[in-house]
Amino acid sequence: MNNRNKHFCKNIKIFAAGSLKSPLRQIVDEYSQVSNVSVDLELGPSGILKNRIMAGERADLFLSANHAHARELMVHGRTGEVIAFATNELCLFGRFAPCGDDEQLLAVMLDETLRLATSTPGDDPGGDYAFEVFKRADFLKPGVSAILAAKSKQLVGGKDSTAPPPGIHAVAQLFFNDETDIFLGYYTSALIVREQVGNIHIEKLPKQIACKTEYTMARLSSTSLEAEKIASFILSSRGGEILQQHGFGLP
Repeated sequence: MNNRNKHFCKNIKIFAAGSLKSPLRQIVDEYSQVSNVSVDLELGPSGILKNRIMAGERADLFLSANHAHARELMVHGRTGEVIAFATNELCLFGRFAPCGDDEQLLAVMLDETLRLATSTPGDDPGGDYAFEVFKRADFLKPGVSAILAAKSKQLVGGKDSTAPPPGIHAVAQLFFNDETDIFLGYYTSALIVREQVGNIHIEKLPKQIACKTEYTMARLSSTSLEAEKIASFILSSRGGEILQQHGFGLP
């Protein structure tokens, strides 16, 4: 086998936000059917994955749930251009009655009888976004941001968070274990949790407190030709179709 073929058969390693699990696995499956390349997906909280790359672990592509982690790698010369390729949105989901208006939704979040959970800020952008929503909640009712931040428990997405059983979403496991009543997190996660747990109500956030969530792609400095090809597939119209099938939006 010549050097060119060896390069073509190189294993590609993708570090990606855990919330991208479902669409990425479909993308990788489809890509693998038309290529001779093995793709290794490493899924987890974007902040933790970024730290592993900074510590020297090899990755060809980094797919982050925000801009900040990918840009930090760029500042340190580890990546080139950072490209937004997908969007998501935060919502409130769990075991509560449907809300008739924005005021009622905020009342649910503040209800002392309902345990509120989020992901872990710093380690996982989902937690950062949740705390941004808490800050913006002051637009609806001044002074509630501190109450929401103090009330919430960060139960997933951290370096010390308990991993769920195989095939079970981390937030679904919280509901199975009766560790929370409501969760502020990604809409795409809410869809999976509702499918796995059942009896889960989903409410989108009011425009005043909703925050934009964008996923970004960074090609690492060592990115190979094969990794460039799968990056192009993710950014293609077919890649976009798959992302949308799983509840994501396009930038």
